[in-house]
Amino acid sequence: MIFTGLRSGSWHMYAKRWTPHASIALLAFWYLLTLVYAWLTGADFVSRDQWHFVPMLDHYMSGTLDWHELWESHSEHVKPGYKLLFLLNARYLGLDIQAEVMVGMLLLGLMTILLIRDMRRSATTEPMPWLACLSAGLVMMSFNQWASYSYSLLTLGGFGGTLLQLALFIGFARLLQRGLSAWQMGLLTLVLFLAVFGFSGARGPAVVGACVLAAIAACLVDAPARRRILLAGVPFLLLCAASIAVYLKLLHFQSGRHVVLADELRASLADPLGTLAYVSGTLAESMLDLVQTRGISDSDAAVMGLAVVGYAILGWSLWRYFKAGLWRRSWVPLMLIAYSALFVLEVLIGRYGSEVQTQHGYEVPRYVFDSHMWLVGCAWILGLDWAQAGAKVRIRQAAVGVLLAMVVLEVVNLKSVQSYARYQIKAKAQAEIDLRAIAAGREGAEALPRWSCPNDKLCSRGIATLKQYHLDFARDTGSP
Repeated sequence: MIFTGLRSGSWHMYAKRWTPHASIALLAFWYLLTLVYAWLTGADFVSRDQWHFVPMLDHYMSGTLDWHELWESHSEHVKPGYKLLFLLNARYLGLDIQAEVMVGMLLLGLMTILLIRDMRRSATTEPMPWLACLSAGLVMMSFNQWASYSYSLLTLGGFGGTLLQLALFIGFARLLQRGLSAWQMGLLTLVLFLAVFGFSGARGPAVVGACVLAAIAACLVDAPARRRILLAGVPFLLLCAASIAVYLKLLHFQSGRHVVLADELRASLADPLGTLAYVSGTLAESMLDLVQTRGISDSDAAVMGLAVVGYAILGWSLWRYFKAGLWRRSWVPLMLIAYSALFVLEVLIGRYGSEVQTQHGYEVPRYVFDSHMWLVGCAWILGLDWAQAGAKVRIRQAAVGVLLAMVVLEVVNLKSVQSYARYQIKAKAQAEIDLRAIAAGREGAEALPRWSCPNDKLCSRGIATLKQYHLDFARDTGSP
C-alpha cells in the first residue's frame, strides 16, 4: 500500500503522517523500556571483569595506590577512565554498581540525542525523514545489546566511550567539510584524549582508522578540502596515531601476555573461509540477536542468509553515498560504517586468531554496541538519499523499505529478549544471595556462576576486600 502511494507521487502524504511528535514519542518510550530493562536485569554488584579491579580498589582505599595500576589489564585493553570512576564510586557511593548502570543509560540517551541532532542538521535541502531518525535511534538503543544493559562496565565504560567516539566523528567530519576554529580544534583534541586514554580501550585504533579512511575519501572526491585536510586534518591524525602509540605503551598485561598481531593476522589469513564465516556471522549478529532468537543461531544457512541481506544493505548504502554525493552533507555515516568494519577486524585478529586456532564466537552480545554502528550509518545515508532524491521514486522506495526493515529487526530483538529477561532477573537475585552467603562464611566462591565470577580465588579475595571497606553488597555487614 505504501509503495503504491509512492508510485503515484503521493509519498509526501505518507512522510508527513509520520510526524516528528510520533517518532519522538516512540523513541522516548523505547528508551524508557531500556531503562526498565537495565534496572531489572543489571547486576547491581561486582561481577565479571570487575573482580580484577578490586585489588586496585584495596590499594586506593588504603592509600597505597600506584597510578600505574590504572593501566594494568588482564586482557588486550584497559579503560582507565572507567577504572577511575569505579574508584570514585567506592569512595563516595560505597561502590553502588546500580548507579553506574543508570549513569551509563543516561549517556546512551544523550548519545542518541546527539546522533539524531546531527542527522537532522546534515539534511539541508529537505528535512531528514523521521523514519531514518527513528531507525537510527532504535539501533542505538537496540535490545540486541542486552549484555551492555546488564553489566555496568559496558553500560558506563562502553556507552561513555561510544558517546565520546560519536562526538569525535562529528567534530572530525566538520573539519573535513569546512574546517574548525582554534577553540573547536582544542575541544576536538580534548575529546580525542578522553576517548583514547579514558574509555575507548582497544577500540581506539578502530576509531582513528575510521577517521583516516574518511580523510582519504575526502581527499579523493573533494578537491577544495584537500588543503584543509593537509593543514589541519593530517596533523590531527598524526596526533591520533601518537595517542594510540602512547596508550599501547602504557598498557600493561598483568599476565605478561602480549598479542603478536602479525601471528594473529597470519592465523586468520590461513583460514579464509573461517574468517569469512566469522565476519558474516558478526554482521548477522549485529542485525539480529542470534543468541536468543530460536532456530537462527543453530542454522548456518539462516545466519549466512541474514548476512547476505546485511551485505546488500551495506553495498547499496555505500553506492548511493558516493553516487549521489551524500558525502557533501556529512562524513559521519562513512566513519560509523568504517568503525564497525575495523572493530570487527580488531576482534578477529586479536581474539580469534592463533590464540584459539579456530574462527568462532561471533555470537558475542557484548560486541554488538560496536558492530552495529554500520546500521546507524546506513540509516543516515538512506535518510539523506530519501531527502534529496527528487522524483526518483525507486530510490525513495528502497530507502523506505530498508528503514522499515531496520525497525522490524529491532522489534524482533525486543521480543526475543523478553523471555531471557526473566532468567536474568532470577540469576541476578540468586547471585546476590550467593554473594551474601559467601561474605557471611556460609559458602565458598565456587558457588558463584561463571558469568558472575571468573576465578574462585580472585573472587574470594575480592569479597574479603569489599567486607573490609563495607562496599557493594557488603555495605550493611557492620563495622570492620
